[in-house]
Amino acid sequence: MKNWPALVLILALMLWSFECFAQEEDGSANKQVGLGAIAGVNIPISKDSGYEVTECWGFYTDIPVISTFHVSPQVNLWRIVDNGRKSGAADIDLNFKFVIPLPGWKIFLSALLGLSTGDYKIGMYAPHLGGNLGFAYRMVSNLDLVIMFQYKFLVDGTQHNVHQLEPLGGLQFNF
Repeated sequence: MKNWPALVLILALMLWSFECFAQEEDGSANKQVGLGAIAGVNIPISKDSGYEVTECWGFYTDIPVISTFHVSPQVNLWRIVDNGRKSGAADIDLNFKFVIPLPGWKIFLSALLGLSTGDYKIGMYAPHLGGNLGFAYRMVSNLDLVIMFQYKFLVDGTQHNVHQLEPLGGLQFNF
């Protein structure tokens, strides 16, 4: 057994890794209601829509139902630039987040449904659905850094549906 230090190191890393995948003992960090502010870019990825890349920002609330499932209402504001014509737009979403809690951070995947309002080609309102993938890193006891990528399928009528990608980042304050 001349490699016993390597064996001890491997066993210690294995024990440490099991502890990392466990939740905190009382689970309180993943049961806190949070308020977040995010900013990023709205990238329409439809070829024939005529929409251009714009900035977007918004607010959300993270409401835990259980430690691994959260409901998160969200509002995003962005601009529609359609062949040079500019107007404001707002998305109101309801996210259903599935969370993988880890000590100090969490990974989430969510499905979202919502309504967009703005000066679209067919009118003022357009439904959308999509998904969300991201993570939250606990910076201090009640403040998280949040990075997420949203995909939205915006039904803009007249067979010109818009696919949007929104990389977003921001901060979440936890109560």
